Amino acid sequence: DSRMRRLVYQQRRRELQTAFEGLMGKISPRVEDVELKHRDVLDFTGDMWMEISYTIPHYADPVAGGLEFMSPMALLTKDHGYLFRAGSVEWAEERKSDVFLYYTQLIDGVEEIRLPKGWSAPETPDVDEIDKTYAYFKASSDMGKRSLVIKQRVEVRRRQISPDGEGYQGYRKAINAAGEWPDTVYRVEGGAS
Repeated sequence: DSRMRRLVYQQRRRELQTAFEGLMGKISPRVEDVELKHRDVLDFTGDMWMEISYTIPHYADPVAGGLEFMSPMALLTKDHGYLFRAGSVEWAEERKSDVFLYYTQLIDGVEEIRLPKGWSAPETPDVDEIDKTYAYFKASSDMGKRSLVIKQRVEVRRRQISPDGEGYQGYRKAINAAGEWPDTVYRVEGGAS
């Protein structure tokens, strides 16, 4: 929550748009029409949230019989120290000491990708839920009328993680799965152009 608030309050109001255009540049240098809505950073009656609308012309790669692309939302959070700190670390296979994190984390993202008329995703990938003591990960996608909806939820549930038993290994399994999700390729088919 504090990291998301910091993304907003660290910028001068008139520079916020430019800052988020730069952030979205991680997805593609062709991103345009970036619009940002967010909770007031001084409103602590609920969790911080952001809604980012944008357009990326020619984002998908043409392939035989369709187009392919990866989730912009997942790419944006991958390896981003503010948006997903735990995912920006390469966790060793084994540990002898506890992991200590400064805060718990939650990514609860819903992405809606509008497709041109006549286009759809014949297959919508999902990931099996990983629900462990210290971490959780679930991702899914579903084709609506004209939109592909991609969801991801990642939770780092505790600040101190024991290296014993399923503790660290369960945490690492969930975080690694969340780190692999952005590499999922979506294929859409249909339309003439």
